[in-house]
Amino acid sequence: SGHWIESRIENLKIDANDQGAPGFDVDLDKSYIRLCWVMGWTDYGMRLNATTEGLLNWIDDNFIEQSTGYGIFTTYRFYDSWIVNNNVGSTGPNLSVEAGPVRILANHLDGAPQNNIELRGNKQLTIIGNICEGARKEAIVFTMPSWLESDDEQIAIVGNNITNGGKGAPGEYPAIGIYSVDAEHRTKGFNVTGNY
Repeated sequence: SGHWIESRIENLKIDANDQGAPGFDVDLDKSYIRLCWVMGWTDYGMRLNATTEGLLNWIDDNFIEQSTGYGIFTTYRFYDSWIVNNNVGSTGPNLSVEAGPVRILANHLDGAPQNNIELRGNKQLTIIGNICEGARKEAIVFTMPSWLESDDEQIAIVGNNITNGGKGAPGEYPAIGIYSVDAEHRTKGFNVTGNY
């Protein structure tokens, strides 16, 4: 845990030992978490920037072992950063991302998640080349915040491989769900192309 500035956290095994704690609960600024193995966590494999703003961060090539809760959870304070090449298992969303710009590239998202990628009010996201497997609901889901009148998200969802989405209720959920508040309060600004 803690506030890490211009730091590299690398090559560690983080074992929360099933005692009810996250693996990482960190505020990052211009920092890396790379090549770490996170196990025995509860609620969050990684919770990023819950209290302090930070940018230009890399979450790269980590293995978050299947456990209960969110795999990687970011707040609006985590922006202009990268989430790349990670392998994530969880029961909640594998990735739950707020704000942006954030680049979500080439991750393997699996386990028994509610969603592979959950978007919670974002701007300028690039979601490319991820493997999304085993979601109980939508593999990728965006829900427009209820307090917005309208928005323009600027989100690219391109070239992702989605398998076994909607396992919790076959035929009920789409692979990719984009939900506005209602017919009068709509979201726009999505480029969804070349996904399998």
